[in-house]
Amino acid sequence: MKTSAYKVAFACLACRRSFKRPAIPRQEERPCPRCGGVSVNLGRHFKPPPADDLAQWRKVAFLVRHGFLSQHVSDPEKGYLRYPGTLAEAKVFVAKYREQALERVPQNNELQLTKSAPVRNRGPRR
Repeated sequence: MKTSAYKVAFACLACRRSFKRPAIPRQEERPCPRCGGVSVNLGRHFKPPPADDLAQWRKVAFLVRHGFLSQHVSDPEKGYLRYPGTLAEAKVFVAKYREQALERVPQNNELQLTKSAPVRNRGPRR
């Protein structure tokens, strides 16, 4: 397989970890090196939340389930958009820009709580 000079982010929603690997065209999933589960290709620009920030990982999982894998999303009036910061904002974002979602959504993309990724309530972001 031919790889690219740049690396892309893969995120494992089961253990809430992200890692970068060389880009291989059309490689949407790969095994997680930590837990062996399925990790999803979220592109070069994905910035993962901390493993213990469950609210942000829930948002990431929601977006992935609805076909938003960190690809560019644009609005005719605003141009390219930033991805939402909260789950509530993500729900509005998905409803509004549904036609820009990817049709092929990775199958095993459920967020799961594991003992290896501690959860703590971080409170509201400031």
